[in-house]
Amino acid sequence: MKNEKQRSNRQPEHPPTFEIAPDGLSILCLCCGLRSYHPGDVAERYCGRCHAFHKTTIADIDRLAQGPLQTWARKRTATMD
Repeated sequence: MKNEKQRSNRQPEHPPTFEIAPDGLSILCLCCGLRSYHPGDVAERYCGRCHAFHKTTIADIDRLAQGPLQTWARKRTATMD
């Protein structure tokens, strides 16, 4: 009974709609198959063909915070001030 209650409170898991390359330099849209190497698309999880932003997971944020996009994000934020 307890397991049934725990299951009903969990949010349904959705299949991923994108993949970030292990080196963090590209994003692959699993909806249309487009791969983008633009740092902005990777950082913002954007697909130019679908014109959509993908949902970001905590694991993705942790991985990108330690990768090459950290420098790009800092530069972009500095120019916005």
